[in-house]
Amino acid sequence: PLFHIINIFINKFIESQQDYVLSFFVYSFLLPLFFFVALKKVFNEIKVQYLLIFISILLLSPYFRTSSYWGLQENLSYIFFILSIYLNENYKKNIYLILLFAFLAFYADQKFLFVPLLFLIKFFYIDKKFKKINEKFKILSYCFILMIPSLIIFYLWQGVTPKVTSSGINEEGFYPQNIVYVTNIISLYLFPFLFIKSNKYLLYKIFNLKFIVFFILCTIIIYLSYRFYFKTDLISGGGWLYKIYQFLLIKNIYFAEIYFFLAFIVSLFIVVLYYKIMEKSFVNIFLLLFLYFIGIFITVTFQEYYDPLMFFLLIFFFEKKNIYKYETSHFMIIFFYFFSFFTLTYVYRLYLT
Repeated sequence: PLFHIINIFINKFIESQQDYVLSFFVYSFLLPLFFFVALKKVFNEIKVQYLLIFISILLLSPYFRTSSYWGLQENLSYIFFILSIYLNENYKKNIYLILLFAFLAFYADQKFLFVPLLFLIKFFYIDKKFKKINEKFKILSYCFILMIPSLIIFYLWQGVTPKVTSSGINEEGFYPQNIVYVTNIISLYLFPFLFIKSNKYLLYKIFNLKFIVFFILCTIIIYLSYRFYFKTDLISGGGWLYKIYQFLLIKNIYFAEIYFFLAFIVSLFIVVLYYKIMEKSFVNIFLLLFLYFIGIFITVTFQEYYDPLMFFLLIFFFEKKNIYKYETSHFMIIFFYFFSFFTLTYVYRLYLT
């Protein structure tokens, strides 16, 4: 509830609903600013104009703009997340400060639990800076202290979200069918980066018997989940592909079903292929698993859970080493791809809703 605490006790500019919306619209501009500062620090050898393309893509994000306009909590989490990345690059020795900002991201939005977990993994298993047991104990004790307020809140809420806000809409549980929705959503963000990295030699190297068998097994397993668990009557959510499915369902149920399943196969192919060629570090695998974890343990998966989160993860983690190799054309491909997504959201709003 950090977002609401700030509103009540710190934000002194709120006297009406209009003041509330305006103040958080202004504060949301901190995110592009901090994003640029972090980009400059992490990618100090890349030209500024290329980094500004990434800033432009953030400003095109439908969900960043929605959160900014309506004063939603996600932008605050993103601000703390980006600041923790910057601090990790600039002040690596001050692990306590980095973890503090990581936990602040979590306290602004429960989904950002992965941020403190991410940095703990980096410090303990990747960087291996803290080898002595007493040092690890101090860090874990510090994290436990930072976790205490959340444990109290979850106890009072009787879950990770208040029942009054989640009952009947997004209740906690185990929903394996949401793998379908998560795959569709994250494939949208992986595609342009996969397209840039693809070439004849790479594809020839990947398309072997093991890959084909693995892809067929994944398809069969998820199809069974789709066949026996998939819900086609969601009140909301489901991501971009499900929205198109709902529109087609009005026209022809058989065409809608065929479209959805074939589109899902393409989405799954993109995710599996990207996984095959991405850097398989412990951190990257953890992040990919957490992206699926978000969707599987709640009733409804919303695309806003992944936008602009996926873009930040691609830039600072999945594609971090590759971005140095990007040419001008690669940056332009990424920009126009997300500009097209931005445009199509307006088409959907105007003509399909």
